[in-house]
Amino acid sequence: KYFKITNLDNPIDNYDACNKKYVDQFVTGGHILEPVRLATTEKLESVFMASSYQLISKKMESLSFEGIETRIGDRVLVKNQINTFENGICVVSNIGSASTNWVLTRTTDYDGSSTGTISYGDIVPIIAGTANAGIIFIQLTSTAITLGSTNITFLANQASGVSGGFVSSVAN
Repeated sequence: KYFKITNLDNPIDNYDACNKKYVDQFVTGGHILEPVRLATTEKLESVFMASSYQLISKKMESLSFEGIETRIGDRVLVKNQINTFENGICVVSNIGSASTNWVLTRTTDYDGSSTGTISYGDIVPIIAGTANAGIIFIQLTSTAITLGSTNITFLANQASGVSGGFVSSVAN
């Protein structure tokens, strides 16, 4: 006789059990995206501009993550916003300073357009940072995404070989 566990939610922690729908969607729906240099570890103090899909700092200051200064063009995974519809992959448009606000703009490969599709199971490798280097994050929103209103969430998973702009292997 076999036993079956039913009504499992999507996993949140590394050792949570997975339901079949989650595994099926992950295997068939996600794709490995271009790695990001850095990822957030806490909520950004910013204003979300829905018309331009930008996060703009509330204070005039330079943007850094885990003590690492950003550069124009850096790809950043924003994953800790309280309003999770603000989460996603952004590029640093302005690093900010004592006289200017930093600006993060949604990347064109993750903006919900036909060329920037956001899919359940998308894999985002992180290259640098103390807490996030070598980690991959998996996008868990399984419903159709409308940028600026649909909540987007990510789950951390361990990765190996994340460096220099590519992923050589991914381990679950």
